[in-house]
Amino acid sequence: MKRPNYESFFEDWEIGLAIKVIGEFKKKWKFLENEDEDLLQECLIQWSFYKDKYNSACGASKGTFMAQVVKAKLQIIIRKYGRNNRKVIQSIISFDDPVSEKHEDLTLHDVLPDKTDYNVQSELKITLSKTLTKLTHQQQILCKLLINGVSNIDELRKILKVGRATVYREIKRVKDVFEKEGLKEFLK
Repeated sequence: MKRPNYESFFEDWEIGLAIKVIGEFKKKWKFLENEDEDLLQECLIQWSFYKDKYNSACGASKGTFMAQVVKAKLQIIIRKYGRNNRKVIQSIISFDDPVSEKHEDLTLHDVLPDKTDYNVQSELKITLSKTLTKLTHQQQILCKLLINGVSNIDELRKILKVGRATVYREIKRVKDVFEKEGLKEFLK
């Protein structure tokens, strides 16, 4: 993380300590990886509010006190992120909506087998969307064909313009991705 210039607001040790604590949290919470200067700024602003409340009589060093303040701020950010994710998961979805922005031509009706209970949790949409992003374009087309009942290898070969061995290989790869994502029950 690049050290920004905060002129006389913070000492070098304060900036260094904040960067170190943020680095520790980034290792554990991957969604923080892309947050650099904003995260540092939020933590330092929080520290500026508590800086004057340090009391050496408590037995902790000023650095320890600051680390606790920064950790508390990061935990607030993590909880807020969790709440926002739950809001997305709990939102109402339509089976006619695209599975994701990247896959506008695929809807949940296309992806889910007919026997699926339509009270499926929103989490399934998120999992399916993430799973589909792990497939190549050809594998996505293959999925759609299989879901729509095209299961004859020769038909699939002709539509995809590939050899039989490639069709079998691609089906296996799709199955492997679905199984790895915990979607084995959606494979026919």
